[in-house]
Amino acid sequence: MSISIDDLPNKKSLEQDLAAQMDGGRTVSLIFVDLDGFKQVNDQHGHPEGDKCLMESAVAMSKVINGKGRLYRPGGDEFCIILPDRSGSDAAVDAEHVRLSIGSLKPFGGISKVTASVGVATGYSGEGEHRFRGQAERRSGAKVNSSRSEATLA
Repeated sequence: MSISIDDLPNKKSLEQDLAAQMDGGRTVSLIFVDLDGFKQVNDQHGHPEGDKCLMESAVAMSKVINGKGRLYRPGGDEFCIILPDRSGSDAAVDAEHVRLSIGSLKPFGGISKVTASVGVATGYSGEGEHRFRGQAERRSGAKVNSSRSEATLA
């Protein structure tokens, strides 16, 4: 499987698609992924190795979601996955598999290991997509600030 980082849907596409899902009267889950250690890879080994890290992480996530949802890269080392009609508990399992798949990637530049902090939110029609995305991001951020490479569902 090959993925071009530049071809992944961006933040604008994420916001539009999330709004459409939430306005459609469906349950939707969102996984927010923040790569831990990416800055070190980029700074110590250069942008080509950083790009390789992003690409391999995206491939790993795509294999996990395998048609259940859509992967986005809103920017930097952050990714989001929209999972339509997926319960919070199922999305939490997917998030844990995403975290483990990224953690199993070989070190970049031969020495720099990348892991992921992951947050999950499940929403319903009528909830604001910005608030909803913020919930997933905060759940990831709570773990980023306390201990790396964990998944959080609230």
